[in-house]
Amino acid sequence: MINKENLKVSLQQNFGFSEFKKGQEEVIFKIVHGESLCAIFPTGSGKSLCYQLSALHLKGLTLVVSPLLALMKDQVDFLRRKGIPAEVIDSTLTKQEVSKVKEACYIGKVKILMVSVERLKQESFRNFLQTLEISLLVIDEAHCISEWGHNFRPEYIKLPKYQQEFGIKQVLLLTATAPKHVVEDMKEKFDIKYENIINTGFFRENLALIIVPHSEDEKLEALRKILANKSAFPAIVYTTTQKKSEEVASALRSFGIDTNFYHAGLDSKEREMRQNAFMQGEVDVMVATIAFGMGIDKENIRTVVHYDLPKTIENYSQEIGRAGRDSKPSKCYMLGSSGDVETLKNYVYADTPDFSEIHAVLSDIKSSKGSWEFILLRLSKETNMKELVLKTLIVYLELVKIIESSYAYFDEVRFKLLRSEEEILEKFKGERLEFLKSIFHCSSLARTWYTLSSEALYREELDTKRVLIALEYLDGVEDIVLETKNSVDVYKIINPGFDLEVLSEKLFKKFHEKEYFEIARIENMIEFFKSDRCIAMALSEYFSDMLEKSCTMCSVCKGEKTRFERVAHKKEEEYSEILLREFKEMYYKKFSRKPSSRECAKFLCGVTSPHILQMKGKKQEYFGIFEGINFAEIVKKVEE
Repeated sequence: MINKENLKVSLQQNFGFSEFKKGQEEVIFKIVHGESLCAIFPTGSGKSLCYQLSALHLKGLTLVVSPLLALMKDQVDFLRRKGIPAEVIDSTLTKQEVSKVKEACYIGKVKILMVSVERLKQESFRNFLQTLEISLLVIDEAHCISEWGHNFRPEYIKLPKYQQEFGIKQVLLLTATAPKHVVEDMKEKFDIKYENIINTGFFRENLALIIVPHSEDEKLEALRKILANKSAFPAIVYTTTQKKSEEVASALRSFGIDTNFYHAGLDSKEREMRQNAFMQGEVDVMVATIAFGMGIDKENIRTVVHYDLPKTIENYSQEIGRAGRDSKPSKCYMLGSSGDVETLKNYVYADTPDFSEIHAVLSDIKSSKGSWEFILLRLSKETNMKELVLKTLIVYLELVKIIESSYAYFDEVRFKLLRSEEEILEKFKGERLEFLKSIFHCSSLARTWYTLSSEALYREELDTKRVLIALEYLDGVEDIVLETKNSVDVYKIINPGFDLEVLSEKLFKKFHEKEYFEIARIENMIEFFKSDRCIAMALSEYFSDMLEKSCTMCSVCKGEKTRFERVAHKKEEEYSEILLREFKEMYYKKFSRKPSSRECAKFLCGVTSPHILQMKGKKQEYFGIFEGINFAEIVKKVEE
């Protein structure tokens, strides 16, 4: 039986650490003795070690599900340097590399396997996992499982089902940001005992939390003063929009500060290059949207500035947690004021689909026979629902047992032979040989590439799923090079008799409930920042922890009063009936269709939808002219 002394020796021998950090020993001890847990540790306090050390003392494989690609790679590199056999399967690997990792797992040469939650959608991958002995399922960023959490990911809802499907007896949930209602949600979904929720507390005594709200025209000068001394570097400055990140970065450079910007609008190579430059100390200040920071593990960040309001209290907590991971004094400033509130709310409104959009998806399902197939990007464009919103709707439909995920295949499949057709076929006999001949027969050759014909497969009554498995096998043994495009998701319709109008209305109301909840969360955040309580104490209480005394370092403890008065962006007369009529005429003339009132409001408030992006709306006249004005107010004016 492993005792705590054994674990300390293992910590020293395998990782070179002399002592456990707060909470680590308790979590690891319970795991190696067969318990399931939820570990709530502040950002940068060593959550990963909880599964890394535990995995060495468990018999089978530890499967880690994480939404953070960069972090997975960093963790695997770290473990390999420590001599611990770890692998990651992600979209950057070739088919041959994936096959090699699978083989290593199958023969027991891997202790820790890291994957994204999206990988579990692949039936072939789930079938592979069922052949392994998996001792522990680790879910990083576990708060994503709660639709009432700040970073809900629809795919996470299926993780309890996958745990049962793979026969995994133990689970470890890891998060840094989980308020009471989210903790309760996680606990219930994974049947974790109350005593196995380990919360080490939010407070980090080296962080000074400073709330000094400024109006828009005051912010830049305040930021310049904060970054005037090199002791403030390295620093991260968070903005709400991509445009703002570029403008602030440009202004800081004009002040002689070595600055770059980062947001999701940059291509992946450019983002990686800029992130690496910051990590390696080549850039002093990174001005970024929330796209930057997930998985960032830079120890010496001295300053984090929220130029605009954060999206939620959870986001605020996570983002300030990137400062001072080396335990040295660091400062976290919040310059955003209530003038930013409507912009934040408008992003929430933009994610609520119209009734007609929900109705269109359900109509498509209703008219399908037995199964429903779609390509996510294509369906998103057709229905005008963002991909994440569409994924959420699909999960809702699964939960009310209208549809059930079956499998996925690729709409475009082509392959190139690395050996002659005869050489490939001579390895097989009987039914398998005839099956492969049929695949070649259903493929048309153009110079060096064969393209698989869906119509030919249908005529020959060949199972598409089996064809793909066969081609993936040939690709894995390097007989062919396989290329696939446009993943088609196939769902079985298990309740075709649903009432189209009733269900559309029910789901429309559900999205509006979520909208109401998110808007209330923003209002609660404003009240939080207006409070005259110690900021660290209030944050700790929000995350189910209680500080015994004030931090003495935050702006409230220092006696600096916040100024969260409402700031008007535009006067009501600026959105006159004439202007709205001109906008509607422009919209119809350019795009030959009448937009809904919510679509108009999205356009005018400067938030996008698939249709707005398709028509290059950002470059059109009137886009964003009412940015910062209440969305519901604009909807009402448009309807009038």
